Amino acid sequence: MSVADCKTPFGDYRVCFDPTPFCEGAMKVAHLGILTHPKERYGERVVIKKFKGSHAYSIGDWAVDIKTTNDAEELAGMFNTLSKTTRPIQFRKILLMQVSSTV
Repeated sequence: MSVADCKTPFGDYRVCFDPTPFCEGAMKVAHLGILTHPKERYGERVVIKKFKGSHAYSIGDWAVDIKTTNDAEELAGMFNTLSKTTRPIQFRKILLMQVSSTV
């Protein structure tokens, strides 16, 4: 497992993640991870996306991911309501952060 310290305007985070990507696209690779800090979010599962070859210069580089996730969350909510499922579909909110160090 690798460990990354991450800074956001909302606070500092620490995440342990598998250094081997579970998914890869044209511009990014994705790793599974678990938050270990802050305490109130300890154990929360996360997906870490890393740009290939360079870094994202602005929030606009993530606009498609954010819109897709928001759209999927809205559709899942409608499905959950209409189907009255006992196992609702859930999506995690995107939390953008800059990785300040990797151990």
